[in-house]
Amino acid sequence: MRIKTIRVLMVIGFVLTSCSQSQNVSSSIDSSSPVSSSESSLDSSEKSFETKIKEISKGLNYTVSISGSLSKDTTTVAMNYQESYTDSGYYLLEPNTKKATGFANYDDGIFRFTYDDSKINAGHYLTKKENDIWSLDKIRSLKGMDLISSSVTDTYTMTSENDKKTIYHSSFLDKTNIPLTDITSINVINTVPGIRIQITTAYGNLKLVVSQIGSTEIPFLKEYLDSGKGPLATFEDLSTVRNLFLNENYTFDQGKKTVSDKKINIGKYRFTSNYYYYDLSDEYLNSIKGTMYEDLIKREGRIRLKKDKGTLKAGTYSFLPSYDDKNQAYLQDSNLTSLSSDYTVPYVEAIEDEDELACYEQMTTSEEGNLYVIDDSDIIQRFMNLFFSSETDTTVKDYLYAGIRISEDLLLKNKSVYFSIINYSGQAYETDAFSDFGSANASFLDDYLNY
Repeated sequence: MRIKTIRVLMVIGFVLTSCSQSQNVSSSIDSSSPVSSSESSLDSSEKSFETKIKEISKGLNYTVSISGSLSKDTTTVAMNYQESYTDSGYYLLEPNTKKATGFANYDDGIFRFTYDDSKINAGHYLTKKENDIWSLDKIRSLKGMDLISSSVTDTYTMTSENDKKTIYHSSFLDKTNIPLTDITSINVINTVPGIRIQITTAYGNLKLVVSQIGSTEIPFLKEYLDSGKGPLATFEDLSTVRNLFLNENYTFDQGKKTVSDKKINIGKYRFTSNYYYYDLSDEYLNSIKGTMYEDLIKREGRIRLKKDKGTLKAGTYSFLPSYDDKNQAYLQDSNLTSLSSDYTVPYVEAIEDEDELACYEQMTTSEEGNLYVIDDSDIIQRFMNLFFSSETDTTVKDYLYAGIRISEDLLLKNKSVYFSIINYSGQAYETDAFSDFGSANASFLDDYLNY
């Protein structure tokens, strides 16, 4: 296994590629009002203070404007964010920009998008495991705020730790160097548009105005979804490679070893639906002769008999091949030494889930081929378990992406696939190549099975 540095050119919110699906929409970004309020018989101004808090806490549609400035250590930061929350989407306009990012429901999943110059640039799925916008940990919502008594009509001071943490996160204070403990007070005031949350810190004040409670819409997103548009399709590269792995016929290169200043190939694992074979190179086996590894590392494998063969029962067996006088490997019944647990082709699970592949984005890399990444901790953990359990003592929290890099020899039309986990500085653990798709067979093993 080897460590490589992945040169990342763009990771802002999420990665979008040049093949982004775009659609011009009539709505434009207005830095003062990115959303509209639909007609409603019950406007925010007509609701009680208790009702407003209850609806915000449950995750009903609303709009948030955040403003204020903070000064610490000779640095002043202006905090100006606008967010819109609806059942079908979320939208964030960050300070000093006309470009917004967001998430939207589509069928049985959630996809990402940016909005710029009256145009939605759709990304790929963020997840196809759920379609509840409010469940995303990437969204800084006020959902889950503690409810208040009906006797509170004008203002109250937040005292619960739960509410303080919710406000700290939703106000983007957690993106600053101001800790939660430096908030001196949080006051919630009932207003005609909705509610105002006043945050006082030792370094300045912030104001969150929550309005259009229950009536917020995101017109450009609604127009986009109503037109039948959605996320980008799964990258063709990934779909192709998935099918190659599902065919259960490929090799896994074991890299190189330096011997006397010369790099030699160690060999390959050959995987098919009926066997795997650790096909070590002659050079490598010669290099370990006379060492403690000579008796430990051998050409070996496991083979599946689908039906009884002579005195052998159907099942999976371990084997060590024999060699003829020309040093050609062969297999006979006596080489099958022990009955093993059932054989399944390894590593297919890394890429078999179509829903997961729909969530990968493309990232620019200094390596050849195309690199696709996903910021999913479950997949990062799976890659760590499958490929890197003995390579690193780090944890899943140390990594930002799981990656799949695909390169192709256009002349021979052979693909090579590399799996990786990428940390926050762009450095990656990457496997050696999976390749020889459809041509990984070992002839002496096929001869034995077909005899």
